[in-house]
Amino acid sequence: MSATPANRLDALSTPITCTILGLCLDDSLCSIFRAGCSLHQEINLPPRQRKLFLKLTLFTFNIALSLNSFLIIWAFFVTSTDCFPVNMAQGLTFHSFMIIFDAYILYKSNLILGKSRVFNFVACVCLLYRMSWVVADIFLTFIPVSWDPIEEACQFLQDPLTGLNYTVADILVDVVSTIATVIAFWRQGGFTMDIYGLSFQLVKEAALRSVLCLGMDVFYCLVVFQWSGAAQNVACGLQNLIYLKVINLELWWKEVRDNQQVAATKLDSRQPCSNAMDSPHLGRDQVNRLLE
Repeated sequence: MSATPANRLDALSTPITCTILGLCLDDSLCSIFRAGCSLHQEINLPPRQRKLFLKLTLFTFNIALSLNSFLIIWAFFVTSTDCFPVNMAQGLTFHSFMIIFDAYILYKSNLILGKSRVFNFVACVCLLYRMSWVVADIFLTFIPVSWDPIEEACQFLQDPLTGLNYTVADILVDVVSTIATVIAFWRQGGFTMDIYGLSFQLVKEAALRSVLCLGMDVFYCLVVFQWSGAAQNVACGLQNLIYLKVINLELWWKEVRDNQQVAATKLDSRQPCSNAMDSPHLGRDQVNRLLE
């Protein structure tokens, strides 16, 4: 009897997923080490000189994602004794790093807008909507997980309603953040703005993030509704990898912003009135410091 495409996908899904998650573990563990060393150095500085926000965000995000990647791999080999706790921990760590990511990009977008009260309200609504589906997903997807003694396998089934809604919440957060960046872009003069300025740099960062994250989230939605559990495992691994790469790019973006800030400072010293504030309420230096 020849193997069907579905059977071949089921057979290949485990090694493919484990390979992707292995890449995630490698990258996230290296990022934990780098962020941890940076945090240690910052903590030893005087309080006013500490720049903890970005490093602490990366540290906690990478810890949650590395644990999640490890637990997904472990879930392929569970027994009756660890079936439920491993899957529950996997669900909690997944939602943890996704909420950290969502909160970070909303915070970053709010700074670009100059700490808008309207955006603060919208951002809070988005995060509350995301967290409400965390609770629903825990109850509808992870608590019902049980061990099947006949098949000798852990019975895990992603609830389609919660899977759709928490993914929609992630998409909504990214769309709201992108809209905020576009508004800030037009406030600074649109396409006439300085291509070497901080605002243009933040627009580039948001554009890349949106393309990667929106594409991944839409793909994940399609997988949850149309394909088997094997394909969902691969999609979950890819989602971890994409979000990991996007947030760890923040350290590289920070170096780019720092270099541009040095160049802009030199220009400002020569032409003090020629380089306007990048944000209508917060100065370029203030925005960059708050993102550190």
